[in-house]
Amino acid sequence: MVIILRYILMILLAFIVPGIINKTKAKCAGRKGASILQPTIDIIKLLKKSAVISTSTSAVFILAPSITLASVLCAGLVVPIAGLKPILSFSGDLIFFAYILGIGRFFTIIAALDTASAFEGMGASREAAFSMFLEPSMFFVFGSLAMFTGVASFNEIFAILSSDAIPNDPGVILNIIDTLKSWIHPTNSMVVVVCSNIIILLAILVEASRMPFDDPNTHLELTMIHEVMVLDNSGPDLAMINIASSLKITVLASLITGLLIHNGHNSPVAALFLYIVFIVLVAIVIGLIESMVARIRLTHIPQYLIAASAIGITVFMIMIAGKMI
Repeated sequence: MVIILRYILMILLAFIVPGIINKTKAKCAGRKGASILQPTIDIIKLLKKSAVISTSTSAVFILAPSITLASVLCAGLVVPIAGLKPILSFSGDLIFFAYILGIGRFFTIIAALDTASAFEGMGASREAAFSMFLEPSMFFVFGSLAMFTGVASFNEIFAILSSDAIPNDPGVILNIIDTLKSWIHPTNSMVVVVCSNIIILLAILVEASRMPFDDPNTHLELTMIHEVMVLDNSGPDLAMINIASSLKITVLASLITGLLIHNGHNSPVAALFLYIVFIVLVAIVIGLIESMVARIRLTHIPQYLIAASAIGITVFMIMIAGKMI
């Protein structure tokens, strides 16, 4: 029951994460900005409206938003949340995680093509190309974590990475600051953790269509990627797409929290508190990145994604070298 409640917490956090990002951007620009709950209010408004569907579309266009949202919800089932075991855990669930997100992306792409619009087809082509460059880096990260720990499950990976950091004295858990200090990983896993978090953060920016790879607020035809693919969506369909985009941030950010703090079985309250703090920090970091970094030219985006793959390959080779020595 507690695991399900924390899964619901992850979903609820997805509704305030976009608001925190927008508020951070507003503060950096010297503006008051909209309420943190404004994106949630917009989603509620969309849910109350009816969808307008083009006559040139098929059942694929109608089903795509639901499948996209369902794929992200399924991906969250295998991610440990706030120190507890995930709802689903099995050997190889990290491969399931990557492919289930890929299914959602695939249906978003073919739904854009289903509109018979050359404009949306252009965005679908860009989305497919950039995801092709991103996926190898994610698999190298997952492969490195699996090789480093010797297991292929998120729950077991996080447990092994944090096993050396669990405090022996139960009294330590009464102090959240001391608990956090004791949960920081030792130096022998620091390379894996840091590089993995960098690549996962890049994945968040790409998957959620954030700056500097994409601009969720732009409507400039030559630079649109994700937004151009959903121009024909409206009402509840658009609401589900927006929820899925926000939920991707919290799901991937949950991986970052799992790599930074240990399971927290001895201190569920501290683990829950730190989980929320880390999700909020990830949202603030995204807002700061969008405020300080200009959008990358479309022709340069593959170079940055290939660089992310290079980081993943480097970590993977270090793991192979360590096994051979």
